[in-house]
Amino acid sequence: MLFEPHISAGAQQLIHCVTELREAGIKFKKRKMDRFWDIKFENGVLHIPRLLVHDGTKSLLLNMIAFEQCHLDCSNCISSYIIFMDNLINSPEDVGHLHYHGIIEHWLGSDTEVADLFNGLCQEVVFDTNE
Repeated sequence: MLFEPHISAGAQQLIHCVTELREAGIKFKKRKMDRFWDIKFENGVLHIPRLLVHDGTKSLLLNMIAFEQCHLDCSNCISSYIIFMDNLINSPEDVGHLHYHGIIEHWLGSDTEVADLFNGLCQEVVFDTNE
């Protein structure tokens, strides 16, 4: 089944944002891993590796998405990660909480810019949920 990761009104969202997950009792912790997409959920704690966001992050991630989209034999781990983060981050407060726990470090002007970056990356990207 193919879907566009930006969820339209009334559609089911696969992953809730940080604020909603926190309200449900989920905790967030920085995972010490080199691969930023190596995420683990265990005992109510979402372990996410640190991601540094800077001026070149948007173009880098967009190029990686394009590479995965153009190469059929390529895995979709980067696109999956970006869609995951897009769902986690709906607001500057979500970014702030991830920053507080050392999961996101950014050199941008504000948490709002980071939220806008992730919320805009996957527009027009078609993603196969079966993979």
